[in-house]
Amino acid sequence: MDNITKAKIENELKRNENNIKDHEFIFELVHNNETPTLGDRDSANALIQQFYNGIETALNIILKDNGKKITNGTQWHSDLLNTVFNIDNNGKSILNNKYKEKLKEYMSMRHKIRHSYTEDIQWDNVKLLIKDLKDIFSNVKQDINTYIDKNIKNDNINITDCIKHHSATKELKGLIGNITVGIKTEKYNNKISKLKFKDNKGKDIFVLQQKTDVGFEFFHFEKDFNKESAINFLKKFNKSRNTGKKK
Repeated sequence: MDNITKAKIENELKRNENNIKDHEFIFELVHNNETPTLGDRDSANALIQQFYNGIETALNIILKDNGKKITNGTQWHSDLLNTVFNIDNNGKSILNNKYKEKLKEYMSMRHKIRHSYTEDIQWDNVKLLIKDLKDIFSNVKQDINTYIDKNIKNDNINITDCIKHHSATKELKGLIGNITVGIKTEKYNNKISKLKFKDNKGKDIFVLQQKTDVGFEFFHFEKDFNKESAINFLKKFNKSRNTGKKK
């Protein structure tokens, strides 16, 4: 999982948090056992529908990242939910099975809300789901964040990770030495490329190459990086360099 995917998931969780905060008056109404108006019931239904939509979207992003695209067929909502509770070869699942049945209730209620009038939805059933909603979201969020932490690629680089900065091609040749084979090049765009090779001691070397107005410059790292991380690095580096020139 890369940082773009992580950001998408975190954004979806944040939107769900905001949805819950926006409907705080519904939680108070249920807690005080007040009789809801038709408008209150509409809001409660919207809360449940948006709540489950958000969870489903976040989980779908995770499954797509794993190469499991579940968006086909009439039962894909159920298939998606079952998949995130499946135990993998390591005895792990994305979500904890302890609240699987409860999430099924939210999915079922969402379906009823989508295809029924508000007055046809039993308030007592809605009320029970509202009571548990915050706890269920807390559990789902914790499990998703745990999954992210275990699967995020540690490929971020920053300016302090740069071991050497070469401003001439001959200096790069000095770094490479007599190596003429085994150099892998990955071109990110017309100005930025990554070079990967092993030095004379067999150690992995990663070089970020940037084309400038006067030639090329090279940044030497001892750990791997991806395109997003490399471009972000260069943005920060070039910005800091330009800021220094203005001074």
